[in-house]
Amino acid sequence: MVEKDWLEFSLELANESGTMLSEAMRTRQGPQRQIKADRSFVTSLDTQIERRLRERIIDAYPTHGILGEEEDSIQADADLVWVLDPIDGTAAFIAGIPVYGTLIALLRDGEPVIGVLDLPATRERWVGAKGHPTLYNGHPCHTRPCASLKDAFCSVSNPDFFTPPEACVLDAVRAPPPGASGAALA
Repeated sequence: MVEKDWLEFSLELANESGTMLSEAMRTRQGPQRQIKADRSFVTSLDTQIERRLRERIIDAYPTHGILGEEEDSIQADADLVWVLDPIDGTAAFIAGIPVYGTLIALLRDGEPVIGVLDLPATRERWVGAKGHPTLYNGHPCHTRPCASLKDAFCSVSNPDFFTPPEACVLDAVRAPPPGASGAALA
């Protein structure tokens, strides 16, 4: 079971990030951007959001660790570690396409116990917490029924950013099973 304080705090972090993202889109302030070594984008807003969330975590939970996408880890070996992606979908954010958001997770002894996906432009939020139903905008949600993997739907953000080993895994998942007819998964 997840402590209520941690869950509420993760939602506060998502609210803060969402406010920062919404303000940037509302004012159309073009953040400075760079291309990282992995060929993905990073903006000055990615860094600003992550720094603000880190400050909040350190103030509230000084013994917790933090793994962020944009800055060095802090106490990564702690029992409780927050994982932050301040803008997931930075390329979409830069382009003004509303399919970007913030990812926030809390790990306990390396196991995810809270996960938040917040998309402020579309006002969508998914929240998963160990011992609680998964919520979409505050309502329980479920995956669609799927009797076998061949009937599954596969979607990824942008395979252009995949490393060669990651691309091989995706290709294997998308390939039809041996002897099957029909198209591979999209």
